[in-house]
Amino acid sequence: MIYQWSFILTAFGFFGLAVLLLAKGWRNGQTRLFALAAIIHALWAVSQIILGYPLVGWLALVLHTAHFVCWALFLASLLPSSAKGLPHVIRIATPVLILAKIGALFLLGLPPHLANLVGQSIYIIDLLAIVITLAAVVGVFQAASEYERWALKFICIPLGIVFTYELFVHAQIFAVSGPRSEYFTLRGLLNLVAVPLLLIAASRHKFWRDPFFVSRQTALYSLTLIGIGFYLMLVALSA
Repeated sequence: MIYQWSFILTAFGFFGLAVLLLAKGWRNGQTRLFALAAIIHALWAVSQIILGYPLVGWLALVLHTAHFVCWALFLASLLPSSAKGLPHVIRIATPVLILAKIGALFLLGLPPHLANLVGQSIYIIDLLAIVITLAAVVGVFQAASEYERWALKFICIPLGIVFTYELFVHAQIFAVSGPRSEYFTLRGLLNLVAVPLLLIAASRHKFWRDPFFVSRQTALYSLTLIGIGFYLMLVALSA
């Protein structure tokens, strides 16, 4: 019951966030990306409630990847246009990861020994999406000035907590072949808690900002997260 209600309220919250964003400034590119991420997140939350219906399971898996990379796209838009590296990786990785997830789902009908490999690849795709998104969260927050961090904390902190927990859940999947049901209940609650903080960010942040620069420390943090992701991938492949 807690699981269902947490995702129901999460879906309503993110749909409301998207409406608020589009009402405040739909002409702005950052606003549209923020709203897109909120809509995809809401659809993912809805899919978690209706998993028992035909084809919803496949759709939920695609939306699971999509909601990570959509947040990464929005966060990349907060970085200056002169920034290289991470924003380009995110723009390339977004369609690649989504198409890879769709392709992997079509291969699930293969013989069991091959289907197991496909199942592992599905989790690895999500793991890559999570790591890229976390790297974007860290990159944006570290690159911002003290004044900008005050506005961005309502975006970066809730998203950072939610996606760090997702990283933990995926690590559990690789370690023990599937986390307990309590983990998924907590996932819904964490997503629900993120909604009011993101609503505060949407109401306070004007989506125009002085350009800031990606420091070496920021790049180091992002590379560290990516390194952790590759380590977990190696663990998954060796399992």
